[in-house]
Amino acid sequence: MRKALKARNPDAVIFLGTIFAGGSPNGVVTTNSVIRQIAEKYENVMGVVDCNDGSLYGGANHSILHPFENNVHFGKVGNLMVAKHWMDSINTIVETNPGLFEIPMI
Repeated sequence: MRKALKARNPDAVIFLGTIFAGGSPNGVVTTNSVIRQIAEKYENVMGVVDCNDGSLYGGANHSILHPFENNVHFGKVGNLMVAKHWMDSINTIVETNPGLFEIPMI
């Protein structure tokens, strides 16, 4: 997929996200490690959004974010929180590294 995207738009910016839940705690750790390795390997991956920082599951808002009584499926409010988490994370990456996102004019 990365090759196809790069062929269509060589200046495409890609963000990856870690997972926050899975079949086992070791699976989450292993998967997130691989995601970070992929981000380091490819130059057009600009950042990794940490979805496993604890803000998207658990805590005082657990029943609001996860009305289906699990740590995986979000309700409407939870989906909005996930979207905001992604937006805030990407904004931070862009604000920290603005030069990486400037496409030169030809």
